[in-house]
This record gives sequence, structure tokens and C-alpha cells, in this order.
Amino acid sequence: MAGKDEETVCVKEDLGVSELLAEATREYSTAFHNIVWDAQGKLRPSLMVLVNDEAVDKQNLPVLRDRDRVLLVPAIAGG
Repeated sequence: MAGKDEETVCVKEDLGVSELLAEATREYSTAFHNIVWDAQGKLRPSLMVLVNDEAVDKQNLPVLRDRDRVLLVPAIAGG
């Protein structure tokens, strides 16, 4: 996933976004882990999580339904 624009995955029914991210972390690179999780194992505050183009509360991540689309948007800094 890290280094890719998009990837489609099939997941079990009623999988939560947090479980999806945990599974992706195990499957993908350290770079993906470092983008998503902080040193305490929490979602990075700078990471925006969208489900079906709607921002979600990272403290109350939803359960996914068939055909849901999850988008991770890391903060962009520059100057």
C-alpha cells in the first residue's frame, strides 16, 4: 500500500477500519506503519481517515460495509 496510489482489498464482513489498518500494517512495509501509527501505537493525529469520502472520527472508527472505500490522507508540509 505504501508507495501505491490505490489498492483494492477484500475483507471479512463487519471489519472495522482499525482492524483493516492493523491488518494492512502487518502485510505492508515499515513505511506504511510509520505513516499510520505513532510511537504509542495510536493513529497519527496528522493522518486523515475518510470512509466513502467522509472524514471519520479516529476515536470512533466505523465498521465497514460492502463496497466501502477507505482513504488515508497523510499531512503534507512544506514551504
